[in-house]
Order: sequence, then C-alpha cells, then structure tokens
Amino acid sequence: MTPLQKKGAVAAGALTVARSLAAVPALLKDRSEPWRWRDTALHTAAAITDKLDGDIARATDGITPLGKALDPAADKLFNTVLELEMVRRGELDAWQLYTRVLRDLGVSALRAYVSHETNGKADIGANISGKITTAGRLATNILATSPAAEKLPRLRNKAQLVVTLGLVASGAYTSYKLLQQTRRQR
Repeated sequence: MTPLQKKGAVAAGALTVARSLAAVPALLKDRSEPWRWRDTALHTAAAITDKLDGDIARATDGITPLGKALDPAADKLFNTVLELEMVRRGELDAWQLYTRVLRDLGVSALRAYVSHETNGKADIGANISGKITTAGRLATNILATSPAAEKLPRLRNKAQLVVTLGLVASGAYTSYKLLQQTRRQR
C-alpha cells in the first residue's frame, strides 16, 4: 500500500468509526425529551459520512477488506441504535425493527461465511441494492425524526414500511449474489 492509500484507508476508517460512535448520544439522552433536531442531525451526519468514507477510500485507492466489513457494520449499528429509540417513541413499529435487525444479522453472517468459504476471494462489499436501501433507510429515518414527522405520521409510517420491505428484498438479492460467488469460487 502506498502512503496515499494508507492515508485514505485511515481517513475512511476514522469516518466509519465516528459514524458508529455517533449513535451513543441517543442512548445517553434524557428520555423525557424527544430531541428531534438532534436525532435528525445525527442521521444527516451519518448519511454524509457514509458517502464521504467511500469516496475517500475509492479516490485514494485505499479500499481494504477491513473497510468493506466495517462500513456496513457501522451503518447497521448506527441505524439500529437510533431505530430502537424510534420504537420507544412510537415512530417505528417494533416488528419492523426486529425484521431490519434480523435481515442485517443474516446478511452479515452470510458475508462472513462467503468470505471464509472463498478464502477471502469473493467480493463481500455492499452491492447497489444494499447501497440504495441504506440510503433509503437513512433518508426515511431523517424524515421520521424530523419535527415535521409529528404532523405527518401516516406518511412516516408508510415510508418506514416501504424501507423495511425494501431491506428484506435487498437482503434476499444480496444473499443470492453472495451464494453465487461461493459457488463460482469452489
């Protein structure tokens, strides 16, 4: 790895870790206060850092296997923590959170399996369907935590349902593609 690649990998990794840690304030805040603007700002910052870390890694050719594994994990951790708070406030149905978490765990486990089975030769990075659903998940969570969401609960609920269904479809597609790679590598 060249010095530029190392710097890019470190910078992208730092943004990924920061995104994971950004969810911590949601766990520490006063439970009597919704803090809508703070949650909206956190989701917006997560969306920006998710885009930036990938751009930096690609621009510097600093893409690493660790980064490919950490980036989706950071997205899942960040979203799950804030979505747990949304369930507590009644802004997301619990079954949707459970479905999202099970989908995330299933895809992550399958990625680990495929990486192991192919001795790291398979590309386990996020595919386009995963990127689209992550972007949709973040956008919907920004909407759901915004002050406007209180005035539009039906729209918020429908958008959350569409994202949950999209995540399930994306998980099925990703699983199919990962298993295809395993068969090709054998």
